[in-house]
Amino acid sequence: MPWSFQIARAFGIPIRLHVTFLLLLGWIAFAGISRGDLTQTLVALGLFTCVVAHELGHSVVAQRYGVHVVDITLLPIGGVARMAAVPKDPHQEFWISIAGPLVNFALAPLFMILHQIVEPASGGLPWMAVLASPGWVLLKLAMLNLSLGLFNLIPAFPMDGGRILRALLAQRMPYERATRYATGLGQFLAFLLALVGLLLQSSPMLVFVALFIFIGAGEEGVRVQTHAVIEGAAVREAMVTTYVTLRRGDTLNTAVELLLAGAQQDFPVVEGDDVVGVLTRRRLLEVLSHQGNDRYVSEVMEPAPEPVGPEEPLEDVMDQFGPGGVGVIPVVGPDGLCGLLTKENAVEFILVRAALRRNQERTAA
Repeated sequence: MPWSFQIARAFGIPIRLHVTFLLLLGWIAFAGISRGDLTQTLVALGLFTCVVAHELGHSVVAQRYGVHVVDITLLPIGGVARMAAVPKDPHQEFWISIAGPLVNFALAPLFMILHQIVEPASGGLPWMAVLASPGWVLLKLAMLNLSLGLFNLIPAFPMDGGRILRALLAQRMPYERATRYATGLGQFLAFLLALVGLLLQSSPMLVFVALFIFIGAGEEGVRVQTHAVIEGAAVREAMVTTYVTLRRGDTLNTAVELLLAGAQQDFPVVEGDDVVGVLTRRRLLEVLSHQGNDRYVSEVMEPAPEPVGPEEPLEDVMDQFGPGGVGVIPVVGPDGLCGLLTKENAVEFILVRAALRRNQERTAA
């Protein structure tokens, strides 16, 4: 994720911190220091530590099932565990999803016990003067963990409860239909939450949460439908086979001429049979606006994404086009570069397959 950096590693999983989290923490700390009280800062640090533990709960169970966990990123709105693939096995998805809330439910009584131990003994400690109540911090963390666990059990995407519901439904019906029911229920709950928030007129947070749930449920539905449409398709079916390439010694003038002459936006840079880089339209325009057009391709090209084979499942490659992902992927066969898989062409392929699928379903009905 852009604007994030690694701060630790646990169970082999990189834990990253987004810069916006530092801004939030700095603002909380400044507000506390101005009042001579660091209580809220400690609560914020403790809460996000618990969020990391929550995401590690998901991640460790996922690893037990052979799922590769790319990283965990801390954001102001919580933590995000990025997995290479979401298992479709209902049993696996159930336990991976419920592991996070179970961690919070285990931490809540632990903080309650620590509260009972620390509160009576903290009064005489001079270094506790910066805290309004050390025991209150632990009590607050206990309540926050209980709330976090319960909130994530709401049966709506993108919360864990939505995935738990889908896992239970998928034991009795096809995965895609289970997703449709789970996302539908999630969006209905979001509508009710927004209605309550608007009626109360003093709960804008409820409206915000409802919007978050509604959008998250819709995105999950689209993701699963997309994967269902391209299930069984190979990369070669969606790749571009008519394309032009650049070489290291070409100038940016050559790239500009090729960009204006056709519909291709991203150009692989080749040396012999190897793809050594890629010059995207975004990168080309950036260099032109700052450095002019007298540079060589080798000076401004970006590293080439990991190539894929033409027979690889398209479903396994599509996630690379996500937010902050690549825009073009070289397709390399036994004889070298044989095509390009671009985000635009992949979307067009999905639209065509979806239209044909609807026609088949209409004909069958």
